[in-house]
Amino acid sequence: MLDGKIAGASVFSWLTKSRLQTARAFVEAMNARDFAQIENYLTEDVRFVDNSSRELQGSDNCLELLQRLLATAPDLQIEIRAIVERGNDILISGRSRTSMAELRGASQWRAKVGGGKIIEWQMYSNRLTPSLILLLMKDES
Repeated sequence: MLDGKIAGASVFSWLTKSRLQTARAFVEAMNARDFAQIENYLTEDVRFVDNSSRELQGSDNCLELLQRLLATAPDLQIEIRAIVERGNDILISGRSRTSMAELRGASQWRAKVGGGKIIEWQMYSNRLTPSLILLLMKDES
């Protein structure tokens, strides 16, 4: 045992959330508007990809996007119907519930998770929707 590790595994690995638990906890933090917790779940170089394949990188940028999104749609809730692990991806199927018609409806999300943090978060929808990044971060582009 060296520095709390046995054969490359942390002695306290049982304290670390699984990738599925991390993705679910991230959604719960978004639904609770717990921005401190959201920030804790983001890697420094996290990458967000919206429904139109536009990308935003970095925890500060992604946190600002989420703050703007949740300010624009204060009643937005992500309802998870199914969550599975496929290879390196966590796949989530569910609904976005909000009074804003543009954001409401069936959705899917894909997360890459490592070390208890979100490395990448991608949104999908079965409808053509405008880029959240362009709409919410237009003064940053």
